[in-house]
Amino acid sequence: MALNNGQRWATDEALRTGMQRIHDAAQQNSPDLAQTTRQQTDYLIANCKLEPQADATLHGIIAQLLAGADALEKDSASAKGMETIRRALQQYPEYFDHPGWQP
Repeated sequence: MALNNGQRWATDEALRTGMQRIHDAAQQNSPDLAQTTRQQTDYLIANCKLEPQADATLHGIIAQLLAGADALEKDSASAKGMETIRRALQQYPEYFDHPGWQP
């Protein structure tokens, strides 16, 4: 994952919407976090339009989100799954400029 010449990547509406939905579900400790994460990563892949380098960076975050969702699907109380999703959500604003994002 890389920055855009030392700056965070611009986001589009689809990216902001999908990531905010995952963030909200994680904040609420939603029992459907794994399902929400999968649905929203599918939404990001289908709708988010970023330049290739930004897209590659996003895919690093998506991979972490999906790994966390996998762990939660196997064990809904998985601390590792929740931590993996939270870590991805913490990294997201390090690489992407999402106005109003609350860590």
